[in-house]
Amino acid sequence: MGFSFPEINFPAYEHKLKKEKDTDYIWDPIRKSWIQLNPEEWVRQNLVRYLIDDLSYPSGLMQVECKIKVGAIYKRFDLVVMDASLQPWLICECKAPSVQITQPVLEQAAIYNSTLKCKYLTVTNGLKHYCYEIDFKSGSIQSLPSFPVYK
Repeated sequence: MGFSFPEINFPAYEHKLKKEKDTDYIWDPIRKSWIQLNPEEWVRQNLVRYLIDDLSYPSGLMQVECKIKVGAIYKRFDLVVMDASLQPWLICECKAPSVQITQPVLEQAAIYNSTLKCKYLTVTNGLKHYCYEIDFKSGSIQSLPSFPVYK
């Protein structure tokens, strides 16, 4: 493979990888298709595997790279996990390991979540993970030590 995998803060997983015409691809188990591999996609696919394999999140309740309307503009979120009632429960914004998690990155995720209203918001660059619990009624945001447990 021509792609060099950045060091990230997830367990090591065996991914399905392939190369076609000098382009690297990774199998996405959620979209059930080959996706062009880049550093952000590497983070997203390792996050997906971590949530499914280590935290027992249901893969059937995950959506990856779907469009949502935010105000008058269509945006694309990285990952959303639904609850058992099929309501958005957790949103994850993924960045490449070289991208610092800054206030604008957190605001980007918050803007997406202003439409979805997920109880949990997470942002990761594969190296650092930031997890928050949001109470929309009170307007409070609580920092969490790790990804929430799926019930």
